[in-house]
Amino acid sequence: MPTIRRGALTALFTACLMLISIHAAKAQNADALMRLLRSGRLPAERMGNVIDAVSKRGSAEDLGFLLEQCASADGFPAEVRATTMSALADAATARGVLPAVEPQVLTPLLVDSDAVVQLAALRLATRWKDPAFGEPLIEASRSSELNERQAEAIYLALAANGSAPCVAALQSEMVNRASRIASLAAGALASTSDIEAQEAAVAWILAADPSADIAPVVRAFLNRQGGAEQLASMLSQNEVTQDQARLLLRTIYAAGRSDESLLNLLTEKAGLEAENEPWTAERMASEVQMVMTEGDPARGEDVFRRADLNCFNCHALSGAGGQIGPDLSPVGVSSPPDYLIHAIINPAQDVKEVYQVHKIMTLDGLVISGVRVTEDDETFVLRDAEGKTHVIPQEDIDQSVEGGSLMPNGLKVLMTDQEFHDLIAFLSQLGKPGPYVVRSRQTVQRWKVSGAKRLGLTLAVATPPNGMRSAALSSIDDWQSVYAKVAGALPLAEVADTTEDNTLFLKAEIEVVVGGEIRFSWQGPAAATLYVDDQPWTGADQTFTLEPGRHQVTIGISRDACVGEALGEFIKPEGSTIDFGVVGGQ
Repeated sequence: MPTIRRGALTALFTACLMLISIHAAKAQNADALMRLLRSGRLPAERMGNVIDAVSKRGSAEDLGFLLEQCASADGFPAEVRATTMSALADAATARGVLPAVEPQVLTPLLVDSDAVVQLAALRLATRWKDPAFGEPLIEASRSSELNERQAEAIYLALAANGSAPCVAALQSEMVNRASRIASLAAGALASTSDIEAQEAAVAWILAADPSADIAPVVRAFLNRQGGAEQLASMLSQNEVTQDQARLLLRTIYAAGRSDESLLNLLTEKAGLEAENEPWTAERMASEVQMVMTEGDPARGEDVFRRADLNCFNCHALSGAGGQIGPDLSPVGVSSPPDYLIHAIINPAQDVKEVYQVHKIMTLDGLVISGVRVTEDDETFVLRDAEGKTHVIPQEDIDQSVEGGSLMPNGLKVLMTDQEFHDLIAFLSQLGKPGPYVVRSRQTVQRWKVSGAKRLGLTLAVATPPNGMRSAALSSIDDWQSVYAKVAGALPLAEVADTTEDNTLFLKAEIEVVVGGEIRFSWQGPAAATLYVDDQPWTGADQTFTLEPGRHQVTIGISRDACVGEALGEFIKPEGSTIDFGVVGGQ
């Protein structure tokens, strides 16, 4: 009989466990999966798939075990805790299932040193709404080291808790924090059921500096049944200047909403009633003529890119941008100016089924509007006008209404006549031979950007090249998107506008199908520091060999260097076998 070494037996047992876990996960058998997890013999690298399956099919008791393992010092390995907490937060959102343990088990994770674990714990606390979380959340909100992501998650959890001390803490944060974070506190206040808190949030947006972000407050009202009418009522009782009314209109349009009472009030206060007059055939002919003679496509591209119009939220150019409306790269080939004008002034006139809006009213009073992504017996998944995905349990849906477009009526009021003519001129040239032809080079059209503080990098380690490896290895999920122009150039001033940090990081991604050699060309500030994955980049002549899968280029740049434009391009060397695509989307 052949001798089997102990090491070989252990390896065989581990392989069997792996095989069992794979089959159990495929079968979605939560009991079998839980036996595997409780055995303590499942390798860490295989735990992710099992935990994901348990979070989607397991009972509240099963989820309680997962939470206890995350909270225990001798529980799940560090590399598994983040995955597990994210899965628990997703289960609470998508299934409405909470861990069957005492809420105090979650409390220490609300201030966990692992940012991913902490943010997931805060999401879970927001759904749990247990009074026991109030004091720890208030204490967490007082930290002087909060970044925007942490602040938003803490504030939403405080608002969900809704106790008088939690509301008071939010009011203090709104008053005492710098503008960017104060706006998040104001938005959380507006989302509570406390009328005085809502009125305080409205007072904040009317007293705020014009550069302040009022979107969190406006969204909080729009996301509540009857909220648009309530906001209109509160605004009607206050003095609203023309500039404030126009800023509010921009914010509402960016959310893809066209609530009549609110828009009518703000249109009147903005002095824009004449813009909503019906278009006659004579006016259309005159506008088309102005587009042909006075419209400037180059200026029109700048109009398209304006943050207040939010065109990129819904539409892509050269594959980069929103996915809830059609890619506009070839639109000029088939669409004459009058059709494009109609599409903007009356967007609901001709909407393909795939882009139809679904308006979901939930049993707890929320309103969520967006384009359907998927739907099954358990969940309804929507993507809203800002590109955010919402997973709504079917059992939470009170009413669903289909029809219309996420592109709001009246968008033209945000533009001067010249800007409107320029925009139509730009759209009418897209896809035609010339500077706006459909892209054939492998330029980076969608970049991701983050400030150093958002990544948790202190000033001492943030300045390139010191922080480059940390930035290169960080997850791209929460980085903000910025988009290159049609020809591939990225305006660096727009990059600098995304953060107040002095050190910024850009990322580009490619998906490699067949491995091989590749080069990367960077036409931008020479002071920038570049990495391809975790390897330093020394110049456009440098060749990297990439295996199949997703790869990243990370660029560190100072705020002072964000001048002019930059262009990034992936180049396939002669003789290389590589097959790849630059990642676009949102």
